Amino acid sequence: MTFLRKRGAPDGSGAIRSRFSRIGERTLAVIAALALVCALLSSCALLEAVGIGFAPEDGEKKATPDGKIAVTNVTPGTLLDYFSDVAIGSEYGESAEIVCKWTKTVRYYVAGEPTKEDFDLLGRLCERLNEIDGFPGIYETSFKTSADLTVYFVSREELIGMFQNADESCSGMASYEWESGTGRIISAKCAIDRELTADRACTTCEEFLQALGPARDSYMFPNSVFYQGMTLTPFPLDLDFAVMELLYSPSLPAGTPRVDAMSIAATLVKWK
Repeated sequence: MTFLRKRGAPDGSGAIRSRFSRIGERTLAVIAALALVCALLSSCALLEAVGIGFAPEDGEKKATPDGKIAVTNVTPGTLLDYFSDVAIGSEYGESAEIVCKWTKTVRYYVAGEPTKEDFDLLGRLCERLNEIDGFPGIYETSFKTSADLTVYFVSREELIGMFQNADESCSGMASYEWESGTGRIISAKCAIDRELTADRACTTCEEFLQALGPARDSYMFPNSVFYQGMTLTPFPLDLDFAVMELLYSPSLPAGTPRVDAMSIAATLVKWK
């Protein structure tokens, strides 16, 4: 779960957005992207229908010599639809219908009661993220005052107190503050219930990644860390990292409106 707030806006601005109410806007954005690809390809027959199901496991990302983004057994249309579903806008707070991402190196600080496994997982996430073309880099700091992002491992009660839209059902949550004119993320925090066991790794991955930009959950892929329901995936799928690659592509500037962002994203995926 993610709550967004514009720079200078008071806490509580905006309302909870229904996932079903977003279907129209997401479909419009994907149609615009697919229309652009039709103009680029000799045949529209290459465009695949959007699907719902399980994504391939780690290690199945296609190698593309032209640098295009592709995931085995996930059609380009489905990848774009998933990107639109999770990477633009928010579930709570003041929804940004533009691309929001970090444009400077991120320093994160871990607070509360983390375990060694938590530190190891965050290190693995950062190592993989730092391989993404266009990603500005993310590194741990030992000083909270130097941090742009703070990761909390706290009690459920403390977690609820940190976020306006959190309740007893929340095992984790993330939020970030962004500049309304540029889409640049200024600061962020995420919190994970320190009592979690089986789904602790998945929740940590989800909230950490969402603090970097993709602010929505989705029902499309039950084994994705962005899944709206319960999942035990211990590390992001290649599909999840493909979303991050699209979001942080140098070709996709922060602040780009949704429809334009989808048109650009359509040029970044591998179509054949």
